[in-house]
Amino acid sequence: QPLIPHFATHPMGLTLAADFIAQSLVDAGVANVYGGHGGALVPLVNAVVSHPELRWVCTRNEANASLMAAADTKLSGPYRLGACIATSGPGASNLVTGLLDAQLDRVPLIAITGTKPRADSAHSEFQDIDQARMFAAGGLPYSVTVCDPLQLVSIMRDAVATALSQRVCVHVAVPVDIQGMMIQAPTHLCSAQPSEIRKRVEKTRGDSETLDAVAAQLAMPGERVVVAVGLDARGAGAEILQLAEVLHSPVVTRLDAKGVIDESHPLAMGVVGVHGKPGLAEAAAILDEATLVLAIGVSDLTVLLCDDLGLQVRPMIQISIDAYGVSSRFRAQHSLIANPALACTQLIERLNALSPKDAPDNPGEEVQESKKRKRSAGLQMWHSVLTSGAWQDAPDHGLETSTQQPETPGFCHPAALLRSLSGRVRADDVVCVDTGDITLWTSLFLRLSKGTITLSSERLGTMGYALCAGIAASLTRGPHGKAIVIAGDGGFQMTMNELGTAVQHKANLLIIVLDNGVLGRVEFGFKNAAGCAITGCDWVALARAYGADGMHVASDEQTEEAVERGMAAQGVFVIAAHTDPHLKAAMAKTSDVHHPVWLAAPQQKVDSG
Repeated sequence: QPLIPHFATHPMGLTLAADFIAQSLVDAGVANVYGGHGGALVPLVNAVVSHPELRWVCTRNEANASLMAAADTKLSGPYRLGACIATSGPGASNLVTGLLDAQLDRVPLIAITGTKPRADSAHSEFQDIDQARMFAAGGLPYSVTVCDPLQLVSIMRDAVATALSQRVCVHVAVPVDIQGMMIQAPTHLCSAQPSEIRKRVEKTRGDSETLDAVAAQLAMPGERVVVAVGLDARGAGAEILQLAEVLHSPVVTRLDAKGVIDESHPLAMGVVGVHGKPGLAEAAAILDEATLVLAIGVSDLTVLLCDDLGLQVRPMIQISIDAYGVSSRFRAQHSLIANPALACTQLIERLNALSPKDAPDNPGEEVQESKKRKRSAGLQMWHSVLTSGAWQDAPDHGLETSTQQPETPGFCHPAALLRSLSGRVRADDVVCVDTGDITLWTSLFLRLSKGTITLSSERLGTMGYALCAGIAASLTRGPHGKAIVIAGDGGFQMTMNELGTAVQHKANLLIIVLDNGVLGRVEFGFKNAAGCAITGCDWVALARAYGADGMHVASDEQTEEAVERGMAAQGVFVIAAHTDPHLKAAMAKTSDVHHPVWLAAPQQKVDSG
């Protein structure tokens, strides 16, 4: 029989434009639509509310709606669209931070904004701005205004396709009069379905010739390989550790990939890349001694490969899930487009079959021998460190103020609280980390071992992100998983108005607020930084005012009870952890990478961020 064109399965008919937009979001994998309400958005919000497959989440500020949408799709994976909507004027402009956050973290997201009726545009005095121009100037690769109802179908198709295929943020502005019009449109969006894109990627097997070359490179005598794990390696943690064991290589993770591998494994060396710096001293020191970086699912490679001038100083091999993940900024010895788990398995098979004599010959034998001699001392230290796993048990792990010092009366130590939390985090839970000193504390002391996903504003570094991400995570995961929000008092105050959203939607949240009354990363990270003191409130009383619950923690002895209560609670539970304002977590910077006691062997200095 003759083939039936795909579009013929979706016949054209008359439908409300707003209803077509709502159905298009469903076809693109959207389940939650986050946004603020307003007069220029009434038809679209009505369509979203009435659609049985969409949940309308009315946030207290549109800026938080875009952060929630970005977190939603980051949690769900790169082949499902996130969506936020906003009204005209400040409603649209408030979206900017979250959209840039999504764009920098390569999260597919669509923002749909309402504008004034077409007849009122460009001359009205109220909430009339050129939205498409504003978002395009901010860096969005696709930002257009629908000027005629006949454009809507094609523009929605192209916007969704661009966002999903390129993993970017897109924007479509729809005048309110067009939203309320009847248009001729297909019953479903004529665009590639997220499930089909995902199937293609999950079945992607690496090129055999490239796999052979990668295995040979990894097997080179004296090669000190660091395995670096990014967000796109999610679901491949077991295979990555198996590969690392074959290579005798340490594994470092980007912050968004924290939890992808079992962090209790001796080869797990912690997070690398915090606030644009190496971050943790141990991971930075390991990178400093590496001769090759095997990057698996890592979108931003700068901190792994570069010196403080942004110049590549380390060779790499890159494994990416699709062509858009292959770096064009840095040179790779080999680039492999494949499902990360499959690629690791294929490499293990080749490495096990590869004997040392099978390694390829290299030109300039004297040069190669010289390099091997220079590497030998480092290689001996390398294997010693990896077999001992000593860094994970170091009592002063990453601290400038030791955890062994007497407890300050009236305060708990962040390390004690996060260690109490570590053993209680489950596979279905989601950890949402805010920006600030809290990022370092969490990277240092929260150890995830069950495949738990971590969400963070990795590139833009948005304070207040964690609560927004937690709400999105809870709505996405449902009642079986808990979203764990870890924030400082500064970051929490930037979005705490969304406690109302969390309670309204019955989110299952454990919110940990480390309260030291100071913007710690500014206070401790910069010389002579004034004006960092901030005043908070009674966080537990605030939670209870919204109908939630909580507990104050002012000593290390209280941490176990607080975490146990918080993890067992249904709904929103706030732990107000009062911490010493003089206690800081150490930040390893590019210019002064700290080599801890366990890694005291002489090393050639190479900055790594």
